[in-house]
Amino acid sequence: MKVEEDGEVVEYEYDDDNIRVSQTVGGEKTSFLLDKNRPYAQVLAEFVDGEEVASYVYGLDLISQERNGEDWFYFVDGLGSTRGLTDSSGEVTDAYWYDAYGNLVERVGNSENDYLFAGEQFDEGLGQYYLRQRYYDATTGRFTRRDTYEGRLEESISLHKYFVCSWESGKLCRSESIISSNAIWWCL
Repeated sequence: MKVEEDGEVVEYEYDDDNIRVSQTVGGEKTSFLLDKNRPYAQVLAEFVDGEEVASYVYGLDLISQERNGEDWFYFVDGLGSTRGLTDSSGEVTDAYWYDAYGNLVERVGNSENDYLFAGEQFDEGLGQYYLRQRYYDATTGRFTRRDTYEGRLEESISLHKYFVCSWESGKLCRSESIISSNAIWWCL
């Protein structure tokens, strides 16, 4: 897939499962080593011209990244959103604040980090969050294409193909639907 905006070309390659395996921005191609043995694919490493430029360690959430020989550790909230990064000495290097839809309201620090709201990868080229089967646009608060998950008649909100938020058991929830046949709910 190729996207051109304001003269800049961004190109993406996907595998047979429709998972992004590379992106090219400004002529520089970044390839992703993926762990597809998790409930949904996660990036384990990034490569530019065959050289590893970043690697990631996961537990239940993203734990750390190594980039340019340095380690950064993630601090996340209950939704999985990155709230801070520390270096290997434990010093806070970055802090993040978001609005309810995932727009980055404020950032302190400048460490390279694409994993932001709900722990998902923010695609700078598109200005949207990459959620495997589709993208989420925080500025509009909705996904950019239809959900392939058909939904369930007894849960009418699940029938909406672009909707992100619903009121469920007193909590604001988002349907990620990253696995087309199995909607996953994030709760704030």
